[in-house]
Amino acid sequence: MLLHLLNRTTHIFFGFVFLVLLVACQQKNDAPSSEQIRPAKIMKVSTANDLETYRYPAIIKAAEETELNFSVSGTLQDLLVTEGAKVNQGDILAKLDQRDFVSRLNAAKAQYESADQEYQRALRLMEADAIAQRDLEMREAQRDSAKANLETASKALQDTELRAPYPGLIASIPVKRLQTLQPGTTVARLISTAQWQATFNLPARVVALAPTRTTQGIFVSLATDPESLIPAVYEEATLDADSASQTYTVTLSFRKPDNRILLPGMNAEAILTASSIDGTAANQVMVPLSAIMSDGEQEYVWVYDSTQGTVAKRIVEVQPGIGEMMRIETGLSIGESIVAAGGSYLSQGMKVRPWDMP
Repeated sequence: MLLHLLNRTTHIFFGFVFLVLLVACQQKNDAPSSEQIRPAKIMKVSTANDLETYRYPAIIKAAEETELNFSVSGTLQDLLVTEGAKVNQGDILAKLDQRDFVSRLNAAKAQYESADQEYQRALRLMEADAIAQRDLEMREAQRDSAKANLETASKALQDTELRAPYPGLIASIPVKRLQTLQPGTTVARLISTAQWQATFNLPARVVALAPTRTTQGIFVSLATDPESLIPAVYEEATLDADSASQTYTVTLSFRKPDNRILLPGMNAEAILTASSIDGTAANQVMVPLSAIMSDGEQEYVWVYDSTQGTVAKRIVEVQPGIGEMMRIETGLSIGESIVAAGGSYLSQGMKVRPWDMP
């Protein structure tokens, strides 16, 4: 009886499994087959614009930066600014303990007044022919020496106050109040807020093209506001290329917009616009850098056939350059359609769906 019950249960189990497989196969056969069609950005090849744009990562730095220090030694009595503070020209930033300097000034002033009185007395005696010329000259020399000491003491007292030489921001303060300072010890680092610089690396191959290009504009675009273009001017460039990257360090100068906050070390982009001197760009085609693929040996683009809705690989020769757009020397004709974005997911003969990027 028990054996009969087990056999009956086994038949029911395998019958259930068979039924599940049958239904699954039926659903798979009934599912409609559809060919996958990938979206791709399609553009029509047209005549190249004679204006070229080159973009390079840049770093912002202050055009003027000064390490401020006292020219006399003493104890730092007052520290009147903090890091990040905005200061104006002539503002007092720090003071040394002035008590010793005031005492020296008072002593020098008293010595000068006494020496001057002796000299004036000698002048009167000289008029009465009651003193020798040598004595008069000696007292004059004593008066002049006391005056020099007075000016030195007065200057030393003035030097106990550290003032801002120009408007700017306090970048750092490496000292503390009541610290004993020696002449030349950095008290604060001041950066100018009026003029700024952007440094970037210019590839040697672009430098080589300089004789065939004329500059149309130089701009700096801040990473915090990439849509804004700040006019800039060329400041300087290194004459020795980096041996590893084959680039030259170039510095641009620009004024900070009133509605922007700038700090050294911020990221930016140096934007150079140029056009060819001979105007040859009108006879060439230019495509986005994103449209150019490479298999390690050759560069190619995907040409789009609008009648079939498919793409085909086309080997092209790209003119050496840098930037968002690249010139095509051979392989493409004006009016042909190519895949401008999304080409890395395509294969020969694949169907694509034109996609309008926002």
